[in-house]
Amino acid sequence: MSNISENLENDAISSVNLKKRTIIGRVLAAILLVVSIATIAVIEYLQMVPVEYVVGAAVILVALFAVVVSLMKFMKEKKGFYVGAALSVILTVALIICCGYAIRGRMAVENIATTDGNITKVNVYVLKDDPAKNIKDAKNYNFGVLASQDEQFTKKTVQKINKDVNKKIKTTKEDNVQASMDALRNHDVNAIVLKAGYMDAFTDTPGYENINNELKVIATYEIKTQDMRKVSCKLKDHFVVYLSGIDTEGSPSVTSRSDVNILAYVNVKTHQVMLLSTPRDFYVKIPGVSKGKRDKLTHAGLYGIDKSIDTLEDIYGTKIDYYFRLNFTGFRQIIDSLGGITVESDYKFTAYDGSKFVKGTNHLDGARALAFARERHAFPRGDEQRGIDQMKVIRAVLDKCMSSDMLTHYDSVLSSLEDSFEMNVPYSVISEMVKMQLSDNPKWDIISAHTTGYNASKVCYSLGSRACVMLPSEESIDYAKDLIEDIENDKKLDQDEIDKKEDKITERAESGILTKDGKKITDLYDTSEDEVTKSKYSTESTTEKKNTYTPKKYNITTEKQDNDDDSTDNNKNKARHRIHDVPDNNDNDKPVNPNRGNGDSKPNHPTEPTGGDKTQDNSGEVKPQPQPQPQPAEPEDPAAPTTNSAAQ
Repeated sequence: MSNISENLENDAISSVNLKKRTIIGRVLAAILLVVSIATIAVIEYLQMVPVEYVVGAAVILVALFAVVVSLMKFMKEKKGFYVGAALSVILTVALIICCGYAIRGRMAVENIATTDGNITKVNVYVLKDDPAKNIKDAKNYNFGVLASQDEQFTKKTVQKINKDVNKKIKTTKEDNVQASMDALRNHDVNAIVLKAGYMDAFTDTPGYENINNELKVIATYEIKTQDMRKVSCKLKDHFVVYLSGIDTEGSPSVTSRSDVNILAYVNVKTHQVMLLSTPRDFYVKIPGVSKGKRDKLTHAGLYGIDKSIDTLEDIYGTKIDYYFRLNFTGFRQIIDSLGGITVESDYKFTAYDGSKFVKGTNHLDGARALAFARERHAFPRGDEQRGIDQMKVIRAVLDKCMSSDMLTHYDSVLSSLEDSFEMNVPYSVISEMVKMQLSDNPKWDIISAHTTGYNASKVCYSLGSRACVMLPSEESIDYAKDLIEDIENDKKLDQDEIDKKEDKITERAESGILTKDGKKITDLYDTSEDEVTKSKYSTESTTEKKNTYTPKKYNITTEKQDNDDDSTDNNKNKARHRIHDVPDNNDNDKPVNPNRGNGDSKPNHPTEPTGGDKTQDNSGEVKPQPQPQPQPAEPEDPAAPTTNSAAQ
């Protein structure tokens, strides 16, 4: 009897356990089925996976589901049930994680592609020793504002100031940025209203190197503007993307100088990409802004990315379809999130921040990659070489993104992109590109090219003062246009051939020949009236009185820095000493040594003489050499800015 009782009890327990396993098995199977269906839906939601891949994924999921259910069906076999249950849980968790990554990826791309337009920061400046601590303290001040330059931003800012101080403020119109600075220094106005970006650009003007230490900001206003440019939502056989790197930290939406100006010409049919770099100091007209006068290409970014695009379209006669914009913060974060990149350096050199690079292979983290991409003073052809190095960094990042390393850094890369990267490429275009890559798996050929010119000192529209610029080589622009035409006509480009041609054009540009038919600087530019705008507050030009200003109630000590002139936020408030190629009173427009690194200014490195060319010793290290004798002044350029301050 006892055995019968035990058997009945065991049967009852087995029956209960079987029911439990049955319930658990059905629940696990139902969850797996729902998650599998959701996975297929997410794949479709991505719009990046080819149809054959979607069908394949569905077949695999159905097969796995059948295996799991079959194992759990044999409820009496504990081992089979447990194996099936374990597989069900593992598959469910794996599919949920994959769906999460997929949805996260699409949301990140859509966030990056959703732009709020440009954000322009406008500051109210007063002298350092001014008692005003905020805008309300300055309600009775006389504010200097730009007369015509940035009129829309000035008007909106003044309206906001009026609202904040609850009265209509008094304003005095100034001809340009330099005139505004002088008016404040000479106490003709109590405060000035200027874009924040102007201050960074202006610190390299002779006589204003310490301007950041002389002034303080008592109010900052953000003015938002929309980019009305329409973009195509369909993937075309050929399209152009503008890659812009702005010299600031924080949000990429904030208008700032564009230090990286690269056009990526993409041919989907031939699977070739041409990266065309344009020097930041190209002396060009900014359509819709500079009123026919010339300025640095980098300054176009101060008026919004749409103005940089307009300027590049005007230079090359091409249509730019999309843009990517990245700031310094994002640059470092993306490379760090990828685990670093590897680049080949053409030179052994030490960058502005002390980072050392060897000729050949260099493995870079985010900070060193930024130094590599920003350095120009260490090279014989400074700004050109910087553009070449920037393209090397871009290629290295693309290679890393297309490697298996991307899978292990997926989430961190997305996070870095969202914080400091902006674009107007529609999601539909990106998804079509990914779908094509997955379907055909083509090997892309990335070609690099760049334009060049002749370094000189010229008055820039945005500042109303002189700065180092690059006079564009029309021959190099014409050659770039030929390359653009070739890639649009599905012709395969050859990197070696491009390099040889560009070397010849660069040699001619260094000697002052800027066109195919041999026209020189003196044939193209008239500089007899190209002088620094004279301030209405002084009878001297800026070049005549440089470094003579001393604030009445405080003294500013100039610090020497071995740093790039486009400083980050950490260096913006440090005084800087620069060696400028500014002509004296008897020679108003001597061209700068064409072999010298171009830029707003030249830092006074402790190991190098004032001015001078650079070459390499046997170790490959870039070394300075004596500067050539100045060349004669150039003749008159009808297109160059005049001395009429009102026109500036």
